[in-house]
Amino acid sequence: MKFFGVYFIIEIILLVVAGRFLGVWLTLFIIVATSIFGVLILRLAGFSTMIKVRQKVAQGEAPNAEMMNGLLLGVGGGLLFLPGLLGNILGLLLVLPITRKSFIEYAKKLLNKYKPAPNTTYTNSPESAYSKVEVIEGEWERKDK
Repeated sequence: MKFFGVYFIIEIILLVVAGRFLGVWLTLFIIVATSIFGVLILRLAGFSTMIKVRQKVAQGEAPNAEMMNGLLLGVGGGLLFLPGLLGNILGLLLVLPITRKSFIEYAKKLLNKYKPAPNTTYTNSPESAYSKVEVIEGEWERKDK
């Protein structure tokens, strides 16, 4: 919750500073134009991601890259849609293909860092470390009826 409070304070400060340097009307125009651009990006990203994912699935492949690309485009479009200059800058970085690739590489590093060990099993097989539970067999009957 502290992050959102700090984020909105920074956004307000940036809007006031931009309004002083660029003028109120140009600042408002930038905010409205990037909001419209964000909505267009959200619509196009959704359709293009859906088509690419369907093609990959039809080929029998996992659509990992397409899903990550679509996720970052959606987040970038959402940030562009929200009013504020910091969100617009972050949104543009996520929408531009050159910078989006570096975000994808960073996300891959994070995911590889936290993925489970290759020999970890989550089955109920007897040799599994997770299945060493003592089971007591028996019969029972309900006495309340």
